[in-house]
Amino acid sequence: MCERRRAPRFAFGGVAEITTIDPDTYIIVSTAELSRFGCFVTTRKTMFIGTKVELKITHDGRVFKASGEVVSVQSENGMGIKFTTTAPNDAALLQVWLAQ
Repeated sequence: MCERRRAPRFAFGGVAEITTIDPDTYIIVSTAELSRFGCFVTTRKTMFIGTKVELKITHDGRVFKASGEVVSVQSENGMGIKFTTTAPNDAALLQVWLAQ
């Protein structure tokens, strides 16, 4: 099996809110893993690979926001989301979380 990740993932316990525009979908899930370039969320309600999403992760009273894209799906388990756009202050918060 080929390892495609550009950065290691770390176990993480934030709450993620995921929104799509077409079709209009909103789900609240648990963030199981986090990396510099994306995350894995646990959910039974997965989306199609390639779906563009808006992501908001809340952890310890702080909020990280990013645009992203679903890049992997594990039926009944969850999905991997690649961050595509992150504001500088959100990228800084992500680095703080990853350093913990």
